[in-house]
Amino acid sequence: MRKIFLALLNNKQFLGEINQKLIDFVASIREEIQRINPQIEPIYSLHIPCPIAVDSVILTSNREKQILTSWLNSNENSQSKLVYRASVDRFSEKAFYEACGTNSPTLMIITSNYNKIFGGFTDRSWDGNGYKCSSSSWLFSLDEQEMYPIKPDSTHYAIGCYEGQDGPVFGVGCDLLISFDRSGHHCYSNLGVTYDAQKYANDDEKRKSVLAGNHYFTVEEMEIFTVRF
Repeated sequence: MRKIFLALLNNKQFLGEINQKLIDFVASIREEIQRINPQIEPIYSLHIPCPIAVDSVILTSNREKQILTSWLNSNENSQSKLVYRASVDRFSEKAFYEACGTNSPTLMIITSNYNKIFGGFTDRSWDGNGYKCSSSSWLFSLDEQEMYPIKPDSTHYAIGCYEGQDGPVFGVGCDLLISFDRSGHHCYSNLGVTYDAQKYANDDEKRKSVLAGNHYFTVEEMEIFTVRF
């Protein structure tokens, strides 16, 4: 029982989900109190983290930012800075690596042609060539409100950098691969190889489409932010 409890404490996705449920629960109580009687002052105190300030054209609600805030384990002093936006800086391999190459940690937010919002976080920079090790990288789907941490035995393949060749990759199985070829045949997701998507282990179609809405997709917009905790 103790081992199970300790495993749960080390599971960032589980803790993030619990934290978000508490935030939602307390927020709903506050709203109900204010609706019934705006004069009543709450007698309880629970810190609800302010959504991290993200200058995004993809994220349109505080709810989306709050979810990301809980996954990032950020605080009121956390800051983000936009370093790349595909619609402004050009959707190209050269533009991406020039803007993002040496920056870390970074948060990647993408919207696909299937109107899905997803992305990933890594504490490693995107410069160089080959795979980089990280135990702190993760992928996410805002539509599913799920975060997919890297598997403990796959940390050596957290991200793949292919400067001068192609776009960024999360995972050796290409759990998420961004290609700058707009044909739509090269961006794809194979979630569950390097990043944990055990929930979809018996549903191959869902596992491959849960991030972008389909196994193959095109990028409608992509933003990269540096994050300072």
